[in-house]
Amino acid sequence: MKRTIYKFKLDKDKFIDDCIFEISNKLKFMRAKNEYKVETGKAKFNDSQMFAMEAAHYEDQDLEIEISSEPKSDFEIANYIMYHTMLPRLAIFKILQGIEKRELLDNQDILDEVTQLILENLGNEKAKNITSYEVINGYELDSRNIFELDNISEEDFEESWRVFQAKSDRSSAMNKYYKMDSEGEYEFAHRLENNSNVLLFTKLKKGGFVIDTPYGNYSPDWAVVCRKESLCDSSIGIYFVVESKWGKADANLQEVERNKIKCGKLHFEAVSGQVKFDWIKSYDDFKQKFGVAEGLDLNIEAAGRKGEGSDYILRV
Repeated sequence: MKRTIYKFKLDKDKFIDDCIFEISNKLKFMRAKNEYKVETGKAKFNDSQMFAMEAAHYEDQDLEIEISSEPKSDFEIANYIMYHTMLPRLAIFKILQGIEKRELLDNQDILDEVTQLILENLGNEKAKNITSYEVINGYELDSRNIFELDNISEEDFEESWRVFQAKSDRSSAMNKYYKMDSEGEYEFAHRLENNSNVLLFTKLKKGGFVIDTPYGNYSPDWAVVCRKESLCDSSIGIYFVVESKWGKADANLQEVERNKIKCGKLHFEAVSGQVKFDWIKSYDDFKQKFGVAEGLDLNIEAAGRKGEGSDYILRV
């Protein structure tokens, strides 16, 4: 439930130079223009005197018309970019002074594209240069939101993998029903449920449990609690939070995905030494990365523990 805030160290001069370079490249071949698509066809009155289009071949034509925009001052443009990026005004002025074809920013559509480019660059640079996460004392997430369930519709049950239904008699799932995003998630939940070393697991609702990142709030996918004695390295604790990237190899992760995973790791390092966070591509990858042993089938184990139930409950 703890919230954290990230800290980063940015090379301001390098960031400004990179923005100038990328914006100038973007504007190099751009023109302020409106684009139109003109379609032509034929129509006539039919025998019922209804106006109808003829079943004929349609011809279309693309038109480009250059437009002129009301000039915007550097101050107006800087204020607009500052409002959307929270960059200091001085840094924005330096960017505007360095770019080529500055007059194109008088066009609002082009200004919006450039502002978005600066915002993306800023997010990437922050994420790459995060130094630490720190816990915000006195500020916690609401547990009701963290474990809130997704809405499941009747149509969701039409796909066999879309809804995971826990075995009510012996399941370690926190809830009876979960809405799955993929067949990989369904298999993951099924195999977690059948590993007796997994004491509890749940899928986390998007937007319920969040980590603050330069890209906005980030929600990992799963929370898992395991028996401490089943772990290869029990010093890491028994609590795991998992980001699932089913079927992906490490080399296939996008930069934004890598940076969010890095943020997740730093967040949990700041929150607790008992929690481990990582991304996985399959259930077997989960066992390997988190060092969780495969337990006996739950029915077999339950039978083997008859007569020592109190000890079993104590250890859980």
